Amino acid sequence: MDRGMAWTGRWIALLFLFSALFVVTDSPAIAKQAYESFTVEVDGQVLSYRSDDYYLEGDRTFAQAEKLLAALEAEHSVDLKQKIVIAKKGKITLTMPIGEAYAMRNGKRLALEQEPRIVNANVQIPVRFVSEALGGTVHWYADTRTVIVDTKPKDMGIIDNDLLDAAAKGKVEGIAIRLGQSRKEVEAVCGVAVDSFSYEGGLFYEYPDCRCSVFYDDQERAAVLWIFQSAIGNLNTADAKQILGSPEWEEENQTWAGYLLYYPAGANAITLRASSKHGTIKGFWLREKRS
Repeated sequence: MDRGMAWTGRWIALLFLFSALFVVTDSPAIAKQAYESFTVEVDGQVLSYRSDDYYLEGDRTFAQAEKLLAALEAEHSVDLKQKIVIAKKGKITLTMPIGEAYAMRNGKRLALEQEPRIVNANVQIPVRFVSEALGGTVHWYADTRTVIVDTKPKDMGIIDNDLLDAAAKGKVEGIAIRLGQSRKEVEAVCGVAVDSFSYEGGLFYEYPDCRCSVFYDDQERAAVLWIFQSAIGNLNTADAKQILGSPEWEEENQTWAGYLLYYPAGANAITLRASSKHGTIKGFWLREKRS
């Protein structure tokens, strides 16, 4: 083989290797870079567990446009042909041309540090800018690599200084039933259960009118009360710790798909379940302490 042919072969190999480093995308062409995983939560709901629905550029996070805007409860349209994203929430209209470093909010032009872009056929939009433009607040937690977006006002609800005292007596403020009551007594107040789900070989029975579910023991007495988020309020783990103090223990729990905080209360105990370590309190259960 002569030297010219050898160099030609090397150039072809290098060109092939270089092209393999990039992902082919729609226009505008954006190469998807390697990044560590992260998640986005909106009002306590994880936006997606699919890595393709997220994108990171430097320290700026992007999320798949339709999923983020739906979670923000915004009316929206994503037009790939016209290359434009439009979102409406309340009195706010946000227009973002794809590939352009600006957006229009109620007719006012705003500069963007990072433009919306198309990556692997998905339109990715900047999480912080879009969430704040539509009225939300955004927090980044580096220890868990989580973006948390809140769109609802803070509400401590029934998480107060008296919660653990009431729990020691088997009660929860604002909930009409208590630990130890018979199923007949519970349903005289809450009506017949509308649904159930399995738990430790038994069933939780759901009582929407009482904003809780109940797990009964072998004698058909209320052994565990699961209190719905609608009864609790809108707060996160930091809020709960500020009110109740440090839990006896806390941990990520795969079984309950969330983060747990455990508080003893006399002969009983309360376990708060949050969406993540820094996330929204999604509910809690009250039961006797386990030996």
